[in-house]
Amino acid sequence: MDTPNQNNHSLCRYARGRRAACLCMLIVMMTGASALAQTPALPTVPQLEEMMAAKEYRLCLQQIARLLRVAGAAEKYDVPALHLMRGECLLQLEDRQSAIVVYRMAENSENVDQAAEAQAMDLLLTRCENLMYKSAADPNAAPVGVVDPESRKTALKQLREDQLIVLRPAINKAMADNSLKPTITLLPRLIELRALELITQGDDAQVGSSVGPLGEHARGLITAELDRIDQRLGQIQTLANQQISGGVVGRRGRTWGGYDERRGLTSTERNELRDFVTYLTDVRKVSLEGQKVARFWKGKPDAWAPQIERSTATLRKAQDILATE
Repeated sequence: MDTPNQNNHSLCRYARGRRAACLCMLIVMMTGASALAQTPALPTVPQLEEMMAAKEYRLCLQQIARLLRVAGAAEKYDVPALHLMRGECLLQLEDRQSAIVVYRMAENSENVDQAAEAQAMDLLLTRCENLMYKSAADPNAAPVGVVDPESRKTALKQLREDQLIVLRPAINKAMADNSLKPTITLLPRLIELRALELITQGDDAQVGSSVGPLGEHARGLITAELDRIDQRLGQIQTLANQQISGGVVGRRGRTWGGYDERRGLTSTERNELRDFVTYLTDVRKVSLEGQKVARFWKGKPDAWAPQIERSTATLRKAQDILATE
């Protein structure tokens, strides 16, 4: 049985333990509150713009990175706009390769103006050497710097003129050609040209009038090609499904177990199907590119939906016939 003195000692130890526990909890709470108080608030876009205006490019990059690390950043912030700011900061720091990578992150923006700026800058920096652009069309033109925003405007205009010199004949050739190949090569370059038109001219009127007719011409060629390939795929499928007499023939000409079996594909037909798969992949790609061009040139992107749907279905049909063997 505990004596009164022992009970008093136990109570004292208990009280000291409680006080120590409360003190520890208070320290933890104060430390956490202090840490929270020391964490700087996330920057606003105007603050980022002020950093850029003050030429605090490294600081601006650090603060943009903080925003991009926030959970659900794509829903909370205009991420392509942040990438464009990052690209400018990196360019001012003369880190061309990193700037190209970042600009490409903004090229798929749903905002046409953002995508155009990103594509134009990607193309310009890709064509630069030592952050200087030298006109390919004018050998007497002096190289122009691209870091300074004012001289960059001149470089972009020279790049646009260089692109126009090459693409105008290419557009005329594609319009006159009954093959899809010139159009397949041309469409991605039209997206680049449109980006340069918007950045340097503010609109795309100069070349835009040629894009609509080119799109109609391309869709007509694609429809004719899909009709031709669909017909040929039907023929190959019919031939492959033909029933022929089969059996095991011995060395003396005797046949055992005569029966009818599916003919299947010949090696020539298999090779033809493989060629169709490759070609139809290109046709589908050019249909998607055509829709993208129409969207960027503010044309009729929905007009490409039938070609995308048909090329996808015809490609799958060719793959399925090939896969049955």
